[in-house]
Amino acid sequence: SLEVYHMLQEAQDNVQLYQPNQQLDPQYTSQLVWVSGTLEGSQLGDDDFGLEVQGVKLRRHVEMLQWVERAHSKTTDTGNGNKRTDTTYTYKEEWKSSLVHSDQFKDARYQGSNPSSMPFSPRTKTASTVRIRDFSLSNPLVNQLNSWQSVEALSDDNSRASQQVETRQVETRVAPDGAAYTKQEFQDYFGGLRQWDEAARTARVTHQQVETRPAPDGKMYTRDEFVDYFGGLREWEAAAGATNAKANPKSRGVSRGGTSVMVPSNYVLNGNTIQSYPARTHPEVGDVKIQFQMVPEQTVSVLAQQQGDGTLVEYTSQGKNGRTLGLVYEGVVSAKRMIDDQMSANTAATWGIRFAGYVLMFFGWALSLSWVNTIASVFDYVPLIGGLISGLVGLGTTLLSGVMTLSLCTFTIASAWLAVRPVLCLLVSAFIVVFLLLSSSVGTSLKSRLAIETNRPAIQTKPE
Repeated sequence: SLEVYHMLQEAQDNVQLYQPNQQLDPQYTSQLVWVSGTLEGSQLGDDDFGLEVQGVKLRRHVEMLQWVERAHSKTTDTGNGNKRTDTTYTYKEEWKSSLVHSDQFKDARYQGSNPSSMPFSPRTKTASTVRIRDFSLSNPLVNQLNSWQSVEALSDDNSRASQQVETRQVETRVAPDGAAYTKQEFQDYFGGLRQWDEAARTARVTHQQVETRPAPDGKMYTRDEFVDYFGGLREWEAAAGATNAKANPKSRGVSRGGTSVMVPSNYVLNGNTIQSYPARTHPEVGDVKIQFQMVPEQTVSVLAQQQGDGTLVEYTSQGKNGRTLGLVYEGVVSAKRMIDDQMSANTAATWGIRFAGYVLMFFGWALSLSWVNTIASVFDYVPLIGGLISGLVGLGTTLLSGVMTLSLCTFTIASAWLAVRPVLCLLVSAFIVVFLLLSSSVGTSLKSRLAIETNRPAIQTKPE
């Protein structure tokens, strides 16, 4: 719109640019500024799952497999001007992030087929303060930060509730019963190491991941190594208590890359997803899957108004329209490009509105001239030429609607351009005037020729 155009022109002329190492400058208070840098969020957590990440936003996305009802209507003509509408309902399993109330389904077979509640609800947390260099972002600017990324996939290598529990690959050997055991397990179960040595001679050696825990000397040891080095399992259990690694009846911890999550009982971790059904199996209605997404601390460019305390808020135009401007772009994007993008978007929106105006005005003129077509329809009963006459009248009213629409809409647009493009406005207005004069001249000429032809006396011929 014209108001947005003026506001963007004002922004382009008055924006102040912060250099990469430039600190907060009080002289830019209440002015439009551009600054680029790395966002600083805070520690965000989900208490239900024991998840903690450093970022700007953290979102828990929950979906449940539910039955969804679809209505399909078909209208048929039954004759005598009567119509009948038949509606059929189909049902399909779909993952939905909100509860579908199946008790309102039309088909009784599917009523009550969905659970009455979701075990976990979606949730979004935002850092209380989001900063960029010496500035803090206001809520409207933080709301523009929506570059969601999945929280890194977690690994379900252990079944203990601790971030400090680690695993190590150790040697196991296949016993006569066909199962694989560690060296200590051979000694515990078979009363010695004879079978352990025999399994090695028969090449029945495998490897598996086993849990390790921190010992008093700070190193990580397996359960067998605790027995060998410390003479029993008392230190092994003590290490479990020290690291909060004792089994939790409600959840278990999984971790990788410094990020941990508590997986509820009867749930499994499959890549980025906590789900209530085993991996590689078909889920059933009522099954749930949970994913975590975050807006990370990243480099952005901000175009906003600076306040005295360093807070960046939406810029309010100094003109009469009072339009606001506040932009946050990912990466290092210049102020000129940010404003140019808004200029392009405003131009596209404006031409969309103009096109809609053309269409509406055309139909308005067509409806206002429809009475002419109604009168001309009486010629349909005239043999031979009746249909031709009514068709020509319809064509004429359509052309007249188009001419009036093109002229008046274009003149209205040109009038608005007078404030921003005066030369183009005058040229377009002159074109419209010339177009209307030519149309009037051609119409007058055709009317005069028709009158002359009508009044010309018939040529009489003498008989031979």
